[in-house]
This record gives sequence, C-alpha cells and structure tokens, in this order.
Amino acid sequence: MTDGPRRAILRTMSVDYQYFGAASVKAAAEVAHRTDGPGSPPAKRKGKKKVSKKDREAAPRFTVVDAPMIDPYVVAGTLTSLLTGRSYEDIVDDLDWGDVVAEGPAGHLVIATTDAFVKALAASDDSALTAIAEPWSHTEELEGIAVERLTATLHELAALARAARVEKARIYCWVGSRTGS
Repeated sequence: MTDGPRRAILRTMSVDYQYFGAASVKAAAEVAHRTDGPGSPPAKRKGKKKVSKKDREAAPRFTVVDAPMIDPYVVAGTLTSLLTGRSYEDIVDDLDWGDVVAEGPAGHLVIATTDAFVKALAASDDSALTAIAEPWSHTEELEGIAVERLTATLHELAALARAARVEKARIYCWVGSRTGS
C-alpha cells in the first residue's frame, strides 16, 4: 500500500492510536485481540483459540501512550523526519516502515514502528522535543491541535521509547476504536 491510500484511509476513519512497548512480536500481536487496546485486559476469544483465565491473568501489562492524533504512518513519519533531518520519503521507504504484525477479529491492528522512530525519540532531550512540537503542529494532519498537547504527547512517547531501548523492546501502535466510543 502506498502512502496515498494510507493517508486517505486514516483521514476518513475515526480511529484511536495507542503506542506501547513489547518485548516480542508475539506479545504485541496478542494486543490486536484486546477490546480497548494494550491497556485493557486480554481477550477471552472464542473457538479453538480460547485463552484461559490463568493465561489472561499472566498476560503482559503494557505502559500505554494514548495518542489519538498520531497515526503510525503519516504523522509518525513526519515526526521521524523532523527528529532525524531525513526526508519524509526516505523515512517511509524504510523496509520496516508500517509493518502490520497482527489484525484482531474486530479489525484492530497492531503496527510495528521503525527503529528510526524509536531511536529518534529516545535520543531527543526535552528541549528538542519541545522545539519540534511547534513546526510539527503546522502539518495538515495536526491542524487545530494545541502545541502544548503535542508537546506533552511527545514527551510521553520519548519516555516510552527510552524505556523500550533499555528493555530491548520495540514500540508498536494499536489501531482501533474503543468499545465505549
């Protein structure tokens, strides 16, 4: 899928984006089955793929950054470009850009972010993040969102990225809509 169709799909859907760190693709993929994202309890599931109560209780818990304005393709790509100085086109041409690692039965997706995204966020200090929020807020996709809100979200994402680097984990994005929405 090229960037054009992704942009069209993401702009016409009312979706929720939640970023979380996971130590493995398997742990991240399980989140696609969760009703309200990585912060909600694991799903019971039906049929052959039932998950026991014991396994649900033992399932990993995730630190979550709720970022409803930051889609893992266009907006995250623009952010990565601003943080690294690389062109947006170069960013989205990365082989690991926007890999869908799982799709749940309700259509929820788990998308892997790139190493460039995680490294750039983890390496940025607070003043750099605050400075990036202003030009980032002028992009078409973020029009109308307060710079202060973007700054706060950037700081949360950077903290998540730093923790992921320490834990040798990767950051993923859960894409869906909450049942209460």
